[in-house]
Amino acid sequence: MCLIFENLPDEIILYICQYLRGADVLYSFYNLNIRLNTALTGYCRYVNLMRVAYKKLTYVITHVLPCIGQHVRSFCLNIYWESMIPDQLSQLLYSSRLCEIFPYIENLTVRGFSSERLQVFLDCIENFPRLNNLKIQFLSGSSTGICLTKLFSANQGRLSKVFFDWNSIDLDIPQDTSDISCPNIQELTIPLTSINTLARLCKVISNVHCLYVNLGTFVDIGNCAEAFKDVSPLFRLVDFSIHSIDWFCPFDAFVAMIRKMPSLQKLKFHLCTQEECFLVEENIRINLPISCCQLDYFIDYRLSGMDSEIKNLLTSNRNFSSTVHLLFDETHDTLNVHTVPCRLQSMVLLGSVAKQMMPGSSYTEHVRNLHIYGAQCLNDVFQILQHFRHLNILSIMNNSTTPNKPIVFHLPYLKQLCIDGTCELSNLLDAAPDLYQFNVDFDCVKMFIQNHSRSTRTSVRSIDIFDWTGTHAELLQHITQTFVTLDHLNIHMASRISSMDSFLLECLPVCKSGMRISLGVTGSLSEQVQNNIRQWVIDHSHLSEKDSFAVQYRQNWFQSTLMSQNLLGMASKTAKRRFRKSRRNVPIVDTSQARSNLEVLRMCLNDLGWKECISGNSANLDICWNAAGFHDGSRNYASLSARVNKFPGMSDVLCKSNLTRSLNAMRRLFPDEYKFYPRTWFLPEQREQFQRDANEIHKRDRKRQRPLTTFIVKPSDGSEGAGIYLIQDPTRCSAMNREHIVQEYIDRPLLINGLKFDVRIYVLIRQLDPLEILLYDEGLARFATVEYQAPSIKNLHEAFMHLTNYSLNKRSATYKHAVDVSQADASKRKFSLVWLQLAQSYNPEDIERAKRLIKEMINKTVIAILPELRVQYALEMPTATKQNQCFQIIGFDILLTDRLKPILLEVNSNPSLRIDYDHMNEVGKLVHEPSLIDEEIKRPLVRETLQLALNERPSQRIKNITNHPIESCSTHDSTRIRSDSESSLSNSSVSDSDLSTDTLQESVSESLEVIYPSTPEIDYEQMFLLEKVAFIYIELVLKRGYKALTNRPFRQLASICGIIDQGTPMSAIDILYVQIFSKCKQYASQSPATGLDFSVFIEAFFLLSQRKYPNSSLLESVTQLIDSCIHHLNLKNEL
Repeated sequence: MCLIFENLPDEIILYICQYLRGADVLYSFYNLNIRLNTALTGYCRYVNLMRVAYKKLTYVITHVLPCIGQHVRSFCLNIYWESMIPDQLSQLLYSSRLCEIFPYIENLTVRGFSSERLQVFLDCIENFPRLNNLKIQFLSGSSTGICLTKLFSANQGRLSKVFFDWNSIDLDIPQDTSDISCPNIQELTIPLTSINTLARLCKVISNVHCLYVNLGTFVDIGNCAEAFKDVSPLFRLVDFSIHSIDWFCPFDAFVAMIRKMPSLQKLKFHLCTQEECFLVEENIRINLPISCCQLDYFIDYRLSGMDSEIKNLLTSNRNFSSTVHLLFDETHDTLNVHTVPCRLQSMVLLGSVAKQMMPGSSYTEHVRNLHIYGAQCLNDVFQILQHFRHLNILSIMNNSTTPNKPIVFHLPYLKQLCIDGTCELSNLLDAAPDLYQFNVDFDCVKMFIQNHSRSTRTSVRSIDIFDWTGTHAELLQHITQTFVTLDHLNIHMASRISSMDSFLLECLPVCKSGMRISLGVTGSLSEQVQNNIRQWVIDHSHLSEKDSFAVQYRQNWFQSTLMSQNLLGMASKTAKRRFRKSRRNVPIVDTSQARSNLEVLRMCLNDLGWKECISGNSANLDICWNAAGFHDGSRNYASLSARVNKFPGMSDVLCKSNLTRSLNAMRRLFPDEYKFYPRTWFLPEQREQFQRDANEIHKRDRKRQRPLTTFIVKPSDGSEGAGIYLIQDPTRCSAMNREHIVQEYIDRPLLINGLKFDVRIYVLIRQLDPLEILLYDEGLARFATVEYQAPSIKNLHEAFMHLTNYSLNKRSATYKHAVDVSQADASKRKFSLVWLQLAQSYNPEDIERAKRLIKEMINKTVIAILPELRVQYALEMPTATKQNQCFQIIGFDILLTDRLKPILLEVNSNPSLRIDYDHMNEVGKLVHEPSLIDEEIKRPLVRETLQLALNERPSQRIKNITNHPIESCSTHDSTRIRSDSESSLSNSSVSDSDLSTDTLQESVSESLEVIYPSTPEIDYEQMFLLEKVAFIYIELVLKRGYKALTNRPFRQLASICGIIDQGTPMSAIDILYVQIFSKCKQYASQSPATGLDFSVFIEAFFLLSQRKYPNSSLLESVTQLIDSCIHHLNLKNEL
């Protein structure tokens, strides 16, 4: 059967593409037909044009990239193209217009730049709304030639991940970093000149989560530990790795460095040392933070000069646990110690330790880069390689030639091989079937070609040959015949040659038709050849005028990129333009700050047929969509009519400590209604109180003969499970300076198949006037990946057992990604699927009761934060007559107990709307792929939220849904916010009695259910009490030009409320204010230095109410004081 390629099914075409280079696919298949273009849209998200023939490169850049640029998410930009491609393209790729080609790029790799050239190019990295990952490879030049702070701040501070490869130069940072801050950097891989440079770097990247450092050979002068003295703790840092084989690390510097990382969870280090403190493993572990659950290290001890008795003690393994392995080389006086398994990315080994290696290769499966030196024979090298099956890069320093006996080893994932010296290549090449590149000495490759001239190798595409001597044109011929897929050959001469012309005349004929070869030769080229170098190459090779190729000669370095045209087929002569007809009167959504939300947002805009504004400069915006917060983009929303998808201050309102304060205030007033949140303490504010309470709780536990209560410690501003740990001993809290909360751990959670889980529930706060809360009918159940056991001292460190955060568990070896939305054993499942699973064990009444309790919990929680939201809104937009410009999706994280009782864990102001997931592929590379379950849940959520934000539904909404509780106040209440009583259904008005829940829900959404207002089984009206306190605060503070409550308005409050009398003079009120202010100033994050913020004002209001009404309950006294304040404020306004 004969099939036409372009008629094959998409699946087969994409399967074929796996075996081709990306540039070959785009060059050959793109624009053959519309169906192929559609199929390749997803394929071309990650574009890499490295090592591509010149003609293919120029064609793809000229004709393909402009068409697919909007779909590209990752791109590699090589500086060497700048002088090879046409000027018009060069001015586009290497300028600020790059964003015109790739408007939605997320990952950008720049390769081969010098530090000075990169410094200039950084100005071009701007206006990329989604670009947050920058990779820099093969950076050359001076360590001070690039300003790191400028790099970290590129793209208007949107970068969160920056990566330098180890082939880049070591970088430095200026001594003075006092005015430099780059809080946007969360993940950083970087080579640095010294440990002092690292200390200065830590001052700049205060919010970094993952930090991987390679230290250079620069010798630090002075006390290295002192460099960290003025460094603030990196509270968000959870993963740290440091690698240095040239710098001898002092133990005090190591300790000073680690103590600046109080939330560290993973530590990896590869260091050289001569200090004995490193030789006792307990010395290392005792200095780690309590949160550290994974320690991996490789320590290179230099024993020269030590007494023989000490050497025997050190090499006896007495000071190390069973999870550590020792490798001792007596010849070099070196002791290598590494953890087992070894989860380091790279290792450096002496060849003489081959016989001391542990059996098997599973304990080294994480090692990707191995350097072997000092081998006495080639057998030692091969014997070591038996234990490193998963290598990607291997470098060997060796002068042995033939092995004494055959040793079988396999390197199936090896991509790069570097050999310094003479070595038998055939065994290595046979063991590495996918080897892509190798660097080798001239004598080594010459010996290989002479012994194996008849063999062929089909994987190697790039060879660098060093110390080449003579011409040896016949050797070049054999190389191209042996390595039949070779397309990149670099020749580095052992010494300078007087005339490059004759050498090139010998080399050029070797370049076969259809082969691309780069020749790098040092020497002088005659002036005659330099004047017309292109024609000279044509005259002395198989090339013609019709062929596309590039020739460069500068600074005595010749490079030619050759490609014969006759083997190339043009996929298409012209690129087709696709366009969409614009429609008038359709909503415009600003996506310039959408960032991680952009992919799902753009899908929804396409579904709705709405317009997208990526620049944010349109004057006719309907919605501004921000990924992080209200202040993204520094736009003045008060001057716009567009709706914003974030409330001002919501991130602060919902941080763990502030949310707890809001819920605690409501619990004091309504103790029976707010039992759904665990008992919580604030650290360091209530550290002593927590320890006393915990001891009392443990006394009761012992008396009842039950296991000791466990507590969970969480950073107040933490996310993605970072910095969370469990304790039973209350003195084990490591939170001293950073704000944390401690909660009673729910030790009897509901389990499915033995696994603990929590649920992410999405809630839309559509407006504040009147308040409207909608519940999305689908959610995500997120499962732990280790079977649950009741907490004990033995398993408190088991994060994969006790924590259900997706960002944490996706790293687990037992994590199961949902390949189908109905997969019942996935680690992330639809909440509706979980309800079906629970229905097999619980009766319908229990299920419905749990669902009702969840709705009540959501309503009560939003009512608790509503007062703070109103204050923040009035602070940001004081001229707004109604607080309805904003709407927001928030995420409730809820745990079900074994009795189906819902417990609130936290509320996320920015729940993830990503619809992809990342994982390590089979070769150890981090890849991003679409997530079906995330798209199915989040796409309808965002789409219907957009519609509700603009009332774009078949049936229009009714604005005056219900009376707001504040309307129950006196008719004199000037602080209330009035609701529009007109109906948008018709020109006639609709009374409240006409608004049933069924009518409301029918007009809203398919997937979003209105849960407030509704026909309540519980009376919420009295719970709006503290909202009235917010109106009082706005009247007393914000409307009078204050940012916080100072002593003067506090006096006015006490005076107008009638608290001042003979028993309570004004001096007593002043003393009360000073006491409250002093207590709050002790914990600066709770209140600004100028006065009391609203959360503290509530505490003061409670105190004043009890002073004025000492014989009443707190609820009664607060209610009476509120009525008095409203009455007196209105009388004062009338006067």
